[in-house]
Amino acid sequence: RVLKVDGIRGGNVEQVKKNITVVNEGESPVNVTLTVNNCDTFHFKVTDKRNVPVELNPHGLNEICVNLSDSSEKYALFHSNSKVEVHLLADGGIEIKTISKGIPGFGAAAVLLSLILVFYKRKSLKI
Repeated sequence: RVLKVDGIRGGNVEQVKKNITVVNEGESPVNVTLTVNNCDTFHFKVTDKRNVPVELNPHGLNEICVNLSDSSEKYALFHSNSKVEVHLLADGGIEIKTISKGIPGFGAAAVLLSLILVFYKRKSLKI
């Protein structure tokens, strides 16, 4: 579980403001309760699409809990640099998509490592 700390020794905790997008894919409006880091709770009605401004921990994981009129509930963990979309499905289900930028340079590191392994295998086989 991710818990939100308001302050340490009288100081404020650093937070970043982001939007969480909630998309209603059904035809009728849905009452939604969105809880961020087990602290900030938002109650609203979604007819089509809504952006909810939230404050997140910039240095670690954040957690959201989406609850639909007390009928279904879903949790997700994500980093603050991820884009979060909550899709409210027509059958009453919830789908949470997190789109992250990934680790910078990780793709290049994987390619470089695979090239090194290929050359090492070629030398060991003496082709």
